[in-house]
Order: sequence, then C-alpha cells, then structure tokens
Amino acid sequence: MRMIIIICLLLFGCAASDPDPPNEAAPSPAQTTQAPGQTPTSPTSPTLPPPSPPAALVALQFLGTMSIGQAEGFFQYDFNAEPFQINRGTLNNAIYHLSSYEMVVTSTREDILPSASFSQAMPDVTADWCIGICLASVRRMAILTVKDGSGFGLQFAFELLSESNLPPSKSQIGPFVQAVYGQLGSVPIAVFLTGSLTQAEADISKQEEGQP
Repeated sequence: MRMIIIICLLLFGCAASDPDPPNEAAPSPAQTTQAPGQTPTSPTSPTLPPPSPPAALVALQFLGTMSIGQAEGFFQYDFNAEPFQINRGTLNNAIYHLSSYEMVVTSTREDILPSASFSQAMPDVTADWCIGICLASVRRMAILTVKDGSGFGLQFAFELLSESNLPPSKSQIGPFVQAVYGQLGSVPIAVFLTGSLTQAEADISKQEEGQP
C-alpha cells in the first residue's frame, strides 16, 4: 500500500509540474533602451521652400491734361519686384509688370480721339513700367505705357532721380517730362500739357489681379 501511495504521489507531482508555461516574448533590450551615446531619431519631415517675402507695394495716382481732354487713374507696383525684361532696345533699362492699374481718358473731341479706359481686368490691355534709359536719349526716366492690342493707349514719363534701374520709390520720381495719348508711335495722337503723380494708399487685394 505504501508503495502504491508513493507511486501515485510521484505520478501526480510529475503531471502537475510537466506543462510548460506559455511562451511570452520578452522585449529585447534594443527595443526598450537607447544605445549609449545614440541620438533619438524621429521621422524625417519634407523640406519646404522658404515663404516669399511680402510685397512692398508703391501706389501712385496720375492726373494729366491735354488740349482735348484729360486722363486720370492709379497704378501700383511691387518695390521688390524683379524685371521681366532688361535692356530693351539695347538701352540701359529694366521693365516691370504692374500689380494693378486703371486709367481713364476723357476726350472732348471724340471725332479726333475717343474716350477710353485701360485696366488689368481687360484681357487685351497690357502695361509696363520702364525704369532707366527708355528712349533714345541720355535722360533717365520712369515711363508707364498702357495700351490695347492695336497699340492704342496712354504713355507718360517722369524724370528719374535715381541712378538705379530698380523700381523707384515716390521720392525717386522727379518732375513730369511728357505724355501722349492715341495710336502710340503713329497718328492721331494728343500731347499732354501737364502731368502729375501723387502718392496713394496701396491696395494689396489687387496685387497681380489679372496681370500676366
């Protein structure tokens, strides 16, 4: 009997201790700790280009009179802009786009030259702002030209007080030189008697509106 009890104890004791505990993978040290001297890493973010500097708009108002009417309007340009053309006509100049513009010419002799308006919202109208030697002359000027696809338009020039071909501030634009209205480079054309530029408040909401 004693022998049977001993055998039973041995059998049950072995049976109770035989089953292996479930295998649970322990985290490796490499997964939970950083190697000495190693800098923690993070996901790489894409490199973004730096933002463009905000526009520094110069806004000017033009008023001029001719023998058969008058012209008035405004235009504005970015003081930090790059020229879209340089040395036009092999002359020392730089040509800039305007940010926005609107010119209205009122004629008292519609039979000679009609009234007209020009703005960046009109698809067949273009404008450029020439700074430097813009005509066959040694005189440095700032010349604004607005015209439609047929070459009909308005052009006015002011003396340039700066030796640079960068976009001028208002203080770098001097006295009125000349202005014409009509078929530019041809006839009929009206010559202005007076012209003036005054500082206006820049409207950043119109920047690059409709301008190619």
